[in-house]
Amino acid sequence: MNETYLKVTIHTTTQGAEALAPVLERCGVTSFSVEDSADLDFVIGSAAGAVWDFVDPALEADTGAAVRVSFYLPETDVGVHAGSDRDGYLNIGSSRDGYLDADCGGDADTLRSVPLAVADLQREVMQGAYGPEADFGPLSIETELICDDWVERSRAAFHTFSPAKGIVIRPPWEDWAGEAAGDEAETVIVIDPGMAFGTGSHETTSMCLTALAEAIDRRRAAAPGDGTLRVLDVGTGSGILAIYAALRGAKRVVAVEIDPDAAASARGNLKINGVEDHIELIVGDVCQAGVLPDGEEYDLILANLTCRLLAALLPALRLRLAPGGMFILSGLLDAQEEAIREALAASGLEVLTIFRMGEWLAVLAGEGFPPSRE
Repeated sequence: MNETYLKVTIHTTTQGAEALAPVLERCGVTSFSVEDSADLDFVIGSAAGAVWDFVDPALEADTGAAVRVSFYLPETDVGVHAGSDRDGYLNIGSSRDGYLDADCGGDADTLRSVPLAVADLQREVMQGAYGPEADFGPLSIETELICDDWVERSRAAFHTFSPAKGIVIRPPWEDWAGEAAGDEAETVIVIDPGMAFGTGSHETTSMCLTALAEAIDRRRAAAPGDGTLRVLDVGTGSGILAIYAALRGAKRVVAVEIDPDAAASARGNLKINGVEDHIELIVGDVCQAGVLPDGEEYDLILANLTCRLLAALLPALRLRLAPGGMFILSGLLDAQEEAIREALAASGLEVLTIFRMGEWLAVLAGEGFPPSRE
C-alpha cells in the first residue's frame, strides 16, 4: 500500500542549494533531493559518446527553471489531515496553523524549524554574509501532499549511463549489453539509489569517479604491483565511490555515512555488487571519537560534501592521511575554489588536479606528486 508524504520544496538557485544543505541538516533533514536544470543541461550535453538514455521530453522543457530542494516527511509524523489545505506556499514567519497538529514532535518540529531557518538564511544573504554577488533566489517554501511511492517513481527515471570514461552505472532492474559480452574495458557499478544521494548523474559524483580513477592510476604508477591501497569514503551516500574503489582493487575500503537511511541503501548496493566483504560500512559522524579505528591511516580520502563541511572536516581528516596520500574533495562551486585551496594549503597539501563541470569543481590534492592538468 502506498504511503502518504508531505513534500516540502524550497525554490532557490545552484548557489543557494549548496548553502541550504547544512541548514536542512541542522533542522533534522538528512535526506533531500536537488532538482537543478544545470544538471539536466549536463546530461543533454553529454549525450554524444555516452549512454545517457533517460532524458524525458517533459524534463527537457524544464531547463532554465529555478533550482528546487525537496524533502519528504511521513504524513502521520507531521500530523497533516487529509482534508486540510496544504497546497501552495508556506509564508515564512506565519503561525503555519492548519499544516500541523499541536505538539506533534519529531518531524513536525522539523517542519516548523525549516521556515525559520530559511528566514535566517535570507537575512544572512541580505546582510552580505555570502558576498555582494550572492544570489539564492526567492527561498520560497512550497508544500504538497503526495499519496504515492515516491521512491519507486524516482527509480523509474534512473537508467543505465556512463558518468565517466571507463565507468558504466546501471540499476539492478536493467541489463547492459557490454556486461553480457564480457567487456572488461568498463567498470560496471550497480546502484539502487533508494533514499541516498550518489547515482553518478550529478556533476559532483561524476567528477569524483573521474578523480578516483586518476588517483588509483597515479598510485599504481608510483608503486607498481603495490596492492595495499586503503580508501576512506566520507559521506558515502549510495556507496558508489566506495564500490568503485573496491572494484578497482583497493585492499581496504571504509565507508562512513551519518544518515541511517542512506547507509541502508549503501549496504544493499555493496551486496548487489559483491563487495560487502571488502568494504566496512560505518554509520556515524566521522569526527566523533571511536567512529574510525584508532590510528588507522588511508592512502585515499574521498569527501563529496559541501564547502563548509569540507573545510571543517579537513584538519581532522588530514591526520588520517597516510604519507604520500591523496584527497578527493567535491561538492564545490567555482566561486569556492580559492577557499578550498587556502584550506588545503593550511593543511600542507597541494592541488594536483582540478576537475570542472558546469558551475561545479572537484579537487585531487596530495603531497609528493607533480601537479597535473588544470
